[in-house]
Amino acid sequence: MRIAAVLGVLALGIGVAQADIPKGAPPVIIPPPPVPMPLPPKPAPPLPPTPKVRAKPVESPGSWINPDDYPPVALRFDMTGISAFRLFIDAEGKPSHCQITAGSGFQILDDAACERLMEHGKFSPAQDAKGRAVADVWNSRVVWRLPFADPQPLREGNGVATLMISKMGIVTHCAVKVDVPDHETSQNMCWDTDSIPRLAALEMRGYGEAPMTEVEMEWSSALSSAARDRFILDKPGYETRSLMVFRFEIDPAGKMTRCAMERQKGNEKLVTDVCYNATKQLYAPFKDATGAAVSTPGWFIYRILRKLGP
Repeated sequence: MRIAAVLGVLALGIGVAQADIPKGAPPVIIPPPPVPMPLPPKPAPPLPPTPKVRAKPVESPGSWINPDDYPPVALRFDMTGISAFRLFIDAEGKPSHCQITAGSGFQILDDAACERLMEHGKFSPAQDAKGRAVADVWNSRVVWRLPFADPQPLREGNGVATLMISKMGIVTHCAVKVDVPDHETSQNMCWDTDSIPRLAALEMRGYGEAPMTEVEMEWSSALSSAARDRFILDKPGYETRSLMVFRFEIDPAGKMTRCAMERQKGNEKLVTDVCYNATKQLYAPFKDATGAAVSTPGWFIYRILRKLGP
């Protein structure tokens, strides 16, 4: 809206200034700057001799890539596949090069696999016949499967991420607590400066000159209107900076057939689309007293609370 106004002001000056160019002079053509070409992929090094003792992961390789590492673009376009790779391991047990030996069909997935493996891979070094640490290779694959493909139980409960935000809009601390049956709390669920835009963080803390402000990001799942109303009750000592209530319906097959915002409070910088990912997930069907699958309504509640006072 402001951009349109600025453009309108600038348009008033068009045609006022004229360049003094002699008639018949050939036009001066300024070539555009060259487009930097991406560097070609680094070729794989030669295979090292097979050592007597092979390099081995020092922890479960399954922990090196988790569902949060799924590239957002790949999620958006439902990219799946298997990235087979060869990881070159140096004499210290660190990955030195990642080579895709059989691609998934999506470069985004293959690149993400190598990036995570190079960052998180840890090995006990290989050894030659004399017990000296030497280089080795490790072959495996990453199966990219959409995290929404398996039916998940939907339970009533809530979680809270407590953030400390500086007056510059920087998140300096995050701790998570989840109150859902059979749900493990993970600090990987925390938000940081990279995932919270600076302007949104400032809006969350209510601006002000206080060096640090405590903010709670709270998310809840309610399966009854009474539970919904309980989760949105005012919390003493806190100001509600944002509130979003989404109503959904899950059909007997476990598919979310409807999800829409029912109530909203707060600045637009703090509005997020909860329904997009939620409708992709498959849920464990709800059953009545006879054991038959039935449709079930429910609510997602997301709110941001700023702690008042010191």
